[in-house]
Amino acid sequence: METVKVPFGLGTYKNVDEFELRQTAAELYNGYVNENSAVVKRPGLDSGKQLASGNNGIDGFYWWKENKRLFATHNGKVYLINLSGGAFTSSDITNDGLTSGAYTTFDSNSDYVFAANGGRIVYFDHSGTSSTYIADADCPTAVTHIRFLDGYLIANSVGTQRFYWSEVDDPLDWRDGTGASDTSGFASAVGATDNITAIETFYRQLFLFGPRSVEIWENDGETPFVRLPGGFIEVGCVAPYSVVKTNNALYWLDDERKLVRYSGKGVEKMSTPYDKIIQTLPNVSDCIGNKITIEGKNFIILTFPEAGRTFVINYQDEGNIAQATWSEWNEWDSANFLYNNYVGRAFTYCEAWGCNIVGARNAGQINCLTSDEVDDNGTAIRFLTKTGHVDHGTSKRKRSRELRVRVKRGTTSLTTTPKLLVRWRDDNKDWSNERQISLGNLGETESYLRIRTGGAYQTRQWEFSCSDDVPLTLLDAEEDIDLLR
Repeated sequence: METVKVPFGLGTYKNVDEFELRQTAAELYNGYVNENSAVVKRPGLDSGKQLASGNNGIDGFYWWKENKRLFATHNGKVYLINLSGGAFTSSDITNDGLTSGAYTTFDSNSDYVFAANGGRIVYFDHSGTSSTYIADADCPTAVTHIRFLDGYLIANSVGTQRFYWSEVDDPLDWRDGTGASDTSGFASAVGATDNITAIETFYRQLFLFGPRSVEIWENDGETPFVRLPGGFIEVGCVAPYSVVKTNNALYWLDDERKLVRYSGKGVEKMSTPYDKIIQTLPNVSDCIGNKITIEGKNFIILTFPEAGRTFVINYQDEGNIAQATWSEWNEWDSANFLYNNYVGRAFTYCEAWGCNIVGARNAGQINCLTSDEVDDNGTAIRFLTKTGHVDHGTSKRKRSRELRVRVKRGTTSLTTTPKLLVRWRDDNKDWSNERQISLGNLGETESYLRIRTGGAYQTRQWEFSCSDDVPLTLLDAEEDIDLLR
């Protein structure tokens, strides 16, 4: 008899047919692989706060760090959100509104927060009294992306190659360059025939994204903005809201539907375990990228609204991003026994409150994302992980005797005992009936659990799932087998 490990914590790989997989996981829903190679159920959502009724989702968040204020946009309106005594309160501060249903970008200086999502730029101060359009006629009126750099507020102009900027340290005053003493207030990205569809700042440089190229500009102290020598990247951006800025890099979805990374030394086209899936989605131009950190764990979240998919990259070391593990987060429909798209559309971290805020994709609802929650505001989270077709390094037939699973147990008190469901299939045939492993009542903390399995196989595929409202950590699994002649 031999004891062999069941492959765990090696990440999911979706670029080949599931039948070809041996060591990597075939599926991981609503979980992630932590730094100890344990497979963990994802955090849940608290009861939160409904800002307004209707089916349109939250269009964006901005946490104003200096003034400890949270702002959200929904249905073209702007809301100021406070947290007091563990409960959210909100007030509609809209005077001049935004475009309804369009994702919003924000930035701020010491006096105001600015927001844009396709029309005119609005601004509001820390008191959250009301949102007001920038009145200067020289300010562009069709803007999707805004950023501050060296005291200038910079904006794109939809459908053009131009970007515009305000006077330095005066974002309400914009210049058109026509007066005798007027400085130039716009420039064009002309390295290619791209219109500017997104802008971002990184290492005090300005990145201008187009469908087929990216240009890098900087403040030369006079012009004020000029393109860097060699500041032209022949890699486009297919999804303007996919751009994610982390501490050390920019990420975006390029014109070949590949995730790319720029860290100051050129663009790296990343080979990811979900390349095949992203290539086959019906539309990726609506991809929204976000970055969150939960309990010291870093995640990049890529949401594809039309396709109804949300992919999550868990990276421990950004210098070794190629080793990041991927999973898919979903909303569980228990009535129809299927996965829907994850509830979240917009994300931000409010450091003074110590919580990640999530805005719903289909409602004016905000929630706190936390490991203390084991469901999504009352909706069960169905965790599932499925291995590849494990052969333990040989094509010889094996007789299975016992499976031992090391799992965290006894962490919560429910009226019924929570269960981990296990099933398997041999040689790519039909799945077995589900077997149940008790996750223990409160205080039942024995971690190793055993299942008598039986059966003979050349390859065996395992599936572990749980829909109960309980924390879940799978640390290890091993199987006793006999090799047959």
